[in-house]
Amino acid sequence: DLPPIKRDHLVLEGIAPNGSPARVTLDGRRARMGRLGDLLLVQASEVTVRWLRFTGVDEMLNPKSNITALSVEEGHANTGSPWPASKLIANVQIVDDVFDNRGFTLPAAKASGPAADGVWVGTDGLGPADTHVSGITIARNTFRNYNNDAIFVTEGDSGSTAKGVVILDNTLVGNELPIELGVGGSRSRVAGTRIIGNTITGSNTGSISSGGIDLDMNARNGTIDQTLIEGNAISGLQYTAIILNAAIFDPKGDKPAGDVISNTQIVNNVIRADLSNTDAGIYIQAGNSTSSPPSRVSAVTIENDTLVDDQPWSQLFDAVPNGLGAVPNGPAVSGNQITDVILRNSILYNSSGTSPLVIAGAVPNQLPDVLTNSLISGPGWAGQNGNISGDPKFVDDAGGDYHLTAASPAINAGATIGAPGYDFDGAWRDAQPDIGAFEFGAVPRPLLSVIAEQLGGSGTVTSSPAGINCGTTCSARFDPNTTVTLTATPDKGSRFLGWSNGCTGTARCTITLNSA
Repeated sequence: DLPPIKRDHLVLEGIAPNGSPARVTLDGRRARMGRLGDLLLVQASEVTVRWLRFTGVDEMLNPKSNITALSVEEGHANTGSPWPASKLIANVQIVDDVFDNRGFTLPAAKASGPAADGVWVGTDGLGPADTHVSGITIARNTFRNYNNDAIFVTEGDSGSTAKGVVILDNTLVGNELPIELGVGGSRSRVAGTRIIGNTITGSNTGSISSGGIDLDMNARNGTIDQTLIEGNAISGLQYTAIILNAAIFDPKGDKPAGDVISNTQIVNNVIRADLSNTDAGIYIQAGNSTSSPPSRVSAVTIENDTLVDDQPWSQLFDAVPNGLGAVPNGPAVSGNQITDVILRNSILYNSSGTSPLVIAGAVPNQLPDVLTNSLISGPGWAGQNGNISGDPKFVDDAGGDYHLTAASPAINAGATIGAPGYDFDGAWRDAQPDIGAFEFGAVPRPLLSVIAEQLGGSGTVTSSPAGINCGTTCSARFDPNTTVTLTATPDKGSRFLGWSNGCTGTARCTITLNSA
C-alpha cells in the first residue's frame, strides 16, 4: 500500500545503532486485502534501503498476484498498476535488512500463482520493452521462509537487461528458491551477476522444500552471461544446489528458443547435499524442448569446489543437453547443446563409495569436456588427467568442517592452471594448490566492505593498502592485523558527509583488521 520510491538519491533506513537488529518493520499483514503487490517498490536510482525488517508477505492477501517484500523494477510496478517509472534504474543498495517471513505457514508456490518473494530485481513481462537496471547490490541481509524466490533477478520484457547485480554475504534459511536468475520475453539479458559469500541453508520445518542457486530461462534468444558463483556455503537442501537450465518449456506458456547460458564460473563453493537418487550438486541442462534455434549452455568453469553427499547413489555432477520433454509421452528432445565445461581441482565425495558423476541416466548425459586434478570418490577416475580417488580426510565430515587434515590426498594435488589465488576463507593458495575449496594450513584473510551512499553527489572511497576503489570495487580482503586507511574523495561539486559503522567524522578512516 506504500507509494513507490521515485525520487533519486534517497536513503531509507530504520533506526538501529551499530550492530543492532533492524527496528523499523514493514508488515504486509496490515495491508488491505487484495491490494498488496510490494511492501516497498523502488523505481529510482541512487537509493539505499537498510536496517529495515520486512515480514507478513502472505500470498493469500492478494491471491491473484505474487507478493514481494521489496521490488526494484524499471518500467512499471509488478502488480500491473499504472505508476509511471523510469526505463533506467541504477545503483540501488539493499543492505543490512531482515526479510523474515516466519510466523505463518505458506504452501509451496505453484506455477499458476500466487507466491511470496523477498527481493525482486527487474521486469515481469508486463511492461515496456528495452528497459535497463544496473549496479544493484543486495548484501548482508537475512532471508527466511519465502515459498518462492528469496532473491530474484529477472528480465521478462523484450530487449530488457539487468547488469552488474551483486548478491553478497547474505544469509538465506528455509526458502524455496534462495537465489534465482531468470530471463523471459525476447532478447532479454541478465549479465555480470556476482553471487559471492552467501550462506544458504534448507528448511528444517518440512513446510518448504529448499533449492539453492538457479539460473534458468523461458525466452526467445535470451541470455544469462558472465555469472560468478563464488565462496557460497550451501547445505541441507531438498533440491539441487546449483542449476544451469538454459530453456525450460512450460506447455502452458511460450516455447523457448535460442536461449544461452554462457561464461559461468563456479569457484570455491562448499556444498553439502545429503540427497539420494537425485541431482544433488551441480546440474546442467540445455533444454527440455526441441526448438529452432536450439538452446545451449557454454563455457562453464567449476574450480576448487567441495561437494559432499553421504547418501547412496547421489549425483554431484550431471550434464544433460536434452532433458525429458515437458509434454508426457511426447517426442524425444534434440538439438540443444552443452559445450566447453571444465571441472578442475574439485572434490566430489560420497562416503558410500558410489560415483558422484552421472555417466548414464533416463536421458543421454555427458561428462565435462575437461575433467582434471579432482578428487572423485568411487572407481574409474583415479590415474586420469591428475584425478585421484579415496577419502579426502576432512577435519569433520559429519559436522560439516571440510578443511583438510594433514593426511589428505588433496594437498598439493591441484593444477596450477586456472586455480584461484585464494580459497573459501580468502586465504592465499600455495604455488602448488590443493584440491577443493580449502587450502591446507592457510591463514584466513578478513573481508572489508564499503557501502557508499550517494545523496545527490558522487565520489570514490579508496584504501591504503590498495584493494578498495568504490565506486567499482567496494570489498577486498587483507592480511590479518593489517591497518587499512580509507579515504573518501568527493567529485567536484559534491561533498562527503561522514562515516558510520566503525569511524566518525569526515577525516580518513583507519581500521585494524584482526580476524576473518
